[in-house]
Amino acid sequence: MLSDATEPADDIVARLQALWDWRASEVAVGNTEPQELSSFGWWASSLIIPADWALARLQHLLRLGGVPEPTHMVADRLVDLTPTHLAETVQCVSLLVDAVTDRWFIDRSQREITAVLTAGVIASDTTTRQCAVDMVNRLVARGRTTFASILA
Repeated sequence: MLSDATEPADDIVARLQALWDWRASEVAVGNTEPQELSSFGWWASSLIIPADWALARLQHLLRLGGVPEPTHMVADRLVDLTPTHLAETVQCVSLLVDAVTDRWFIDRSQREITAVLTAGVIASDTTTRQCAVDMVNRLVARGRTTFASILA
């Protein structure tokens, strides 16, 4: 259903959101592990889930120590949302890059990471701009020198 292009009824989306919020609250109080929420990547990348809600929950998941799967679909969706949600997508990319344990994620998602961070470093908002610059610097410090061109 999450990958289906048809619009579900509002009550179905609301029930999905309530389910996620309940399970996330269980993670937050230690009743379950953040890995339980790893499939949230499917939700975050879905067009049927409202962008504002998905981005807020994605940030929450990443701060809890969870990693959304499939990460490449999450990265694709972040690029799509960058024009309308720049601050949130820059923050999510920064958290995602720091959280992902898949050593190939940065290579596979270089185009998407670059697109979001490139928009971030020229943001008028200083917090967003600094977050993007800091992420680029962390990537370069990790040996990902191709990202240095974003700051050039």
